[in-house]
Amino acid sequence: MENSECPPWIDPGNAFRLVVKCEKYKANLEYGMLDMDEQEHVVWVDRCSGYNLDKFLVDMSSKIIWGPSQTLDVWAVDTDSAAEWKVRKNEHFEKMIQSRFNEKLANVVVEVVDKVGYQFLHRSAGSIGSSGVTSHSEAVCSTPNVEGVGDTCSSPEQAEHIVENVDWSALTIIPEPDQDGEANVLIDEYAIFDAMGFKTTDEETVREEPPIPVIPPGIQQDMEDAGILVDDRDPTEPILDWDRDNPDMSVGTIYPCMNDYRLAVRQHAIVHEFELGTEKSDKTRFRGYCKANGCPWIIRARTQADGCVRV
Repeated sequence: MENSECPPWIDPGNAFRLVVKCEKYKANLEYGMLDMDEQEHVVWVDRCSGYNLDKFLVDMSSKIIWGPSQTLDVWAVDTDSAAEWKVRKNEHFEKMIQSRFNEKLANVVVEVVDKVGYQFLHRSAGSIGSSGVTSHSEAVCSTPNVEGVGDTCSSPEQAEHIVENVDWSALTIIPEPDQDGEANVLIDEYAIFDAMGFKTTDEETVREEPPIPVIPPGIQQDMEDAGILVDDRDPTEPILDWDRDNPDMSVGTIYPCMNDYRLAVRQHAIVHEFELGTEKSDKTRFRGYCKANGCPWIIRARTQADGCVRV
């Protein structure tokens, strides 16, 4: 059963509840019969909206399934007297709601039934055509496989095409000796290789490879001796690169420019896990300190004449 609470889009003062019950039935759909179980639905309506039978059937079409040859019969039920009557018109449906106006509740029973006079039109190769004026019995001729004359006629029945099953296991494939196996080799590929001169050229190339030169023992010994370690670093030479993971902030360290120095000092604060603060800094000088209470760490840097920054 669906939710019995009043939906928010309906004013609770005007809300009216319809409890709809549907017995078991068979839905005659286009693809066959479908057994449907007993159902119960709740429909909330606004008493001031002019709700009628047509609107009720539209709402039920989204909740109950029935075929094109079927329709819905609606019965109003009086729970006090156990009486029920069939609702056929919009006026009857509106009177039913008005009679239960104070209770704000009405019980309705619906039944899926076949439409009166509805006929399916089956079209197939073996069907018999008939005139729209006469019935099926009048349209069929008495003589089989002979077309009728006059107002009624019928076409001869088409012979049903029977598809025979093929036993593939009983089939035998006869091999052809001339074409069985791999394709016939017209010429040896090695003979073509020799005829084009590839093999001769390859052998000459192997013979003409120069030998690897041998280094004299004296020169080899000199090459293996350890060389003198030379430190090419000049303390006064500006540093063009710096350690970006753990930059050096010792006194006298030089950085290429102020932007690189600012990046380096921020990375230094991240590595050593403290909060960096700045004061009185501009494009040519930098003054930083640790924001922790009581921490004496400070740093100063200034741009030199050549554009580099010295700590």
